[in-house]
Amino acid sequence: VDGEEIAPVGGVYKTTMKADGIFVSADFVRSFAVNIDSAITNGTLTADKTTAEEGEKVTFTLTPESGYGVKEVKVNGAPIQAVNGVYSAVMLAADMNVTAVFAKQCSVTVKADIKGGTVTVNKSSVWSGDMITITPKPDEGYEIRKVTVNGVEVQKTGIIYKFNVTEDSVVDVRFG
Repeated sequence: VDGEEIAPVGGVYKTTMKADGIFVSADFVRSFAVNIDSAITNGTLTADKTTAEEGEKVTFTLTPESGYGVKEVKVNGAPIQAVNGVYSAVMLAADMNVTAVFAKQCSVTVKADIKGGTVTVNKSSVWSGDMITITPKPDEGYEIRKVTVNGVEVQKTGIIYKFNVTEDSVVDVRFG
């Protein structure tokens, strides 16, 4: 009012009218909702605010349950990455919908005493639900007889073997 900022009291801005009038100006900003997915399992996701102005930073706290880790965080369907261990996003001109996936970290090892060839996997540590690629290479004169993970046979897809990891896994290949 008349170039001076006034603070609201109970959400209401009040001033006293002067005989020669007053000049009132206001700056308006758009605020949008921060919506956290209610279907998140194996951990919790919270935001530092429930509404934010366009251009304002919103910071998230992720707390996995014991044995789980943060696999991914998405804002409005787009993945975001932690910067120095902190997940945050800038409010755009729309409500912010935030979700996270908490998963178990699984190890993948190749059995040590395989004879007749070599076996490699593309990853030795994956999130539960991720796919690995198993590459068996028989020695000269040998062929691949059977590929298993934790005793379960893996079928070849084209020229490669793929397996969906759900727990710590041991890859075994029988050459003959």
